Amino acid sequence: MSFKGFATAFLEGMTKNITERRAEAREERKRKERIAETVGLKTYQKRQANYQKYLNIANKLSKLGGDTDETKQNIAKLVTNPELLLAADTFITNFSRKYPNVKITPQRINGLIGNLDLVGEKEGMTFEEAAKEAAGTVVRNTNLDKEKKDPSDMETNIIFSLMGVDAHRKEQAKLDEMMVGDLSVGDLYRMSTGGEYVPINAATGVLDTSYFPTPFDARKEKNIKDAIELNVGTSLDARIKELRRIGATASGKEERDKANKEATELELDQKAYNEGRPDIVGKMEKEYGAKVLKDLIMQENDLFNYTRSILLSKPLRAEALKLLLNDEDAVNKFGRQNILEAAKVANIALEDKGQQPSDQGNDASKLPTMESIIEKIKAGELGANEYTVSNPPKGGNPVTITQENVNKLRAGV
Repeated sequence: MSFKGFATAFLEGMTKNITERRAEAREERKRKERIAETVGLKTYQKRQANYQKYLNIANKLSKLGGDTDETKQNIAKLVTNPELLLAADTFITNFSRKYPNVKITPQRINGLIGNLDLVGEKEGMTFEEAAKEAAGTVVRNTNLDKEKKDPSDMETNIIFSLMGVDAHRKEQAKLDEMMVGDLSVGDLYRMSTGGEYVPINAATGVLDTSYFPTPFDARKEKNIKDAIELNVGTSLDARIKELRRIGATASGKEERDKANKEATELELDQKAYNEGRPDIVGKMEKEYGAKVLKDLIMQENDLFNYTRSILLSKPLRAEALKLLLNDEDAVNKFGRQNILEAAKVANIALEDKGQQPSDQGNDASKLPTMESIIEKIKAGELGANEYTVSNPPKGGNPVTITQENVNKLRAGV
């Protein structure tokens, strides 16, 4: 065969190969289009629905959390992890249905979600940005911009184009240029082949449900009422017995008469208490049951349930709250404002006379140290509040511990 014949055959073969490559690339593009228009579009619609769902939950939580900057940043972190976001929403929804009278406060919302950390994503995301990341509607595709900035890439592509080598790339570029709303057909195809979307940079951490009290069940509430009644009865018996002893043994007639009179009055009150007369029940429980209730509140670290129990008389709950407000340990544990808020929610008028001098006087050695407060916060015994310590920092007492400080201490930051 002559060189001319060889060259002709070579060029014809090359032309055929180029034509076949281009035809094959066109068929592949059409196949991807069909997949994009069916599977890809359904995938996108599902992700878009998830985006809207995540955004709606974020806005709902933000309103419950008071719409503060701290709350918004915590919620934005939460949104990047759909599993935690849906778990938080389900927990709050179920809690509200089960305990409709319990207030969902900003402190509880921030406490629930405040221990999350971002992985790889920027701080300060909006709800919309976080929801797009979580739902997989953020588009990260094509290198067209890179090619425009790099002339050598374009020159290489021109050579490949003449030879038909880049036929698939050119057809893919067409897919990326064909728009369906805000997305290209190429985007939809890539979504169709990605399977169930899993966020790359989801926040890590756990939800802290300890900020949400678990209201009493009927059985426990009844047991507490029985315990208070038993203590009142026992205390009354002891007091009456003591007064009768004084009435029988005191040297002076006036003292004996006074003791016997008081014993008789208490016996009448005891009878009325056992009969359930509301005025006497409140009077006796305030006198002989308030300290027991205050101690139960402290022991179980439960300000919420005890002060709202409808089975416990209002005078009893009011006196227990008063004792808590005047107890430095109780104020450090629950916070003065939270005790006053508990009284307000329970419709109890409680006078706040401000920080009362403690029995410790000015002896700083008897005050808790900053280190002991920090350890108790880490252990979950104390929370956000103002504390009076024996070794305050430069700002002096009281030392303010915010919820953000609490979250960092418990996270070991």
